[in-house]
Amino acid sequence: MDRQDRSARHLHRLVLALVSPWVLALPIAAVLGTLSELGWLGYTIGFRVALFFGYPIMLCVWFTNTFIVPRLPVVRSAHARLWRLEVLPTGASALVGAIIGMAGMELRVAGSIGDANSVAQVLMLTVLFVVMVLAGLHSLPARRRAARGEGDTFELARQLHADLVDRMRLERPVAHPHGGR
Repeated sequence: MDRQDRSARHLHRLVLALVSPWVLALPIAAVLGTLSELGWLGYTIGFRVALFFGYPIMLCVWFTNTFIVPRLPVVRSAHARLWRLEVLPTGASALVGAIIGMAGMELRVAGSIGDANSVAQVLMLTVLFVVMVLAGLHSLPARRRAARGEGDTFELARQLHADLVDRMRLERPVAHPHGGR
């Protein structure tokens, strides 16, 4: 892959990292706004908080996947590759992004994060969100692969059946019970 393609791919991923917090903030704002019982103000605050945390998290994930993951050693097993190249880097960079977001929130409004219990809750919610996103991202291609595999299996079975029928016709004539072929 040449340098121009790689830089275009990095730029595309950066644009996705800058746009995706706006999209991902919508369901988070819906949950936070519904739980807060503040009406429209709760949804607005939820959206702003989701954006405030979403940008550092997405930029840390982008940085990790763009600059760190390609330098990791290649592993052969699919299970180890999933953990080493996707789950651990994405989870660790999301946690770093959440810590940066909490630090930014605390610098912006002193005392807004609260005690250690609140920090632990934010980090646990970040881990939960990363697990849900990674599970969703891996379940869709797995379903497609499974469906494609079932289709391939049926096609192979049809070919095998046709080959066996052709061999049977070539090896010996089939005696028909009524005297015909």
